[in-house]
Order: sequence, then C-alpha cells, then structure tokens
Amino acid sequence: MESENEREAATAQDIARDEFRKRRNRLGVLTAEQESAIEALMISTVMKISYHIARVKRSITPPA
Repeated sequence: MESENEREAATAQDIARDEFRKRRNRLGVLTAEQESAIEALMISTVMKISYHIARVKRSITPPA
C-alpha cells in the first residue's frame, strides 16, 4: 500500500517533469546527459520544497 508520503513524492516528481517538458525548448541544444542532470535537479528541488511544505502542513493541521 502506498503511503501519503510516497504519493506526495510521486506527485512532486510528476510536477517537476511536466514543468521541464513545458520549458525544454527554451534550453536549446542539450546532450542527453545535460538533459538528465537538469531534470534531476528540478525533481530534487521540487522534492525538497514539497517536503518542507508537507511538514508545515502536518504541524498546523489538528489531528482528526
């Protein structure tokens, strides 16, 4: 069974990949290695931001 954290991580990764695809043409000619590195950077950044947002959200949400 997939946990809430795993679902949030998958969603964050999907968001990063979608944004990368939307803006890929603006980056010009890239090697496959450069493209992979940029995508990994975006995913990492979105994951870090999402993690902190989720922590804050859990800390201010009263228990059910």
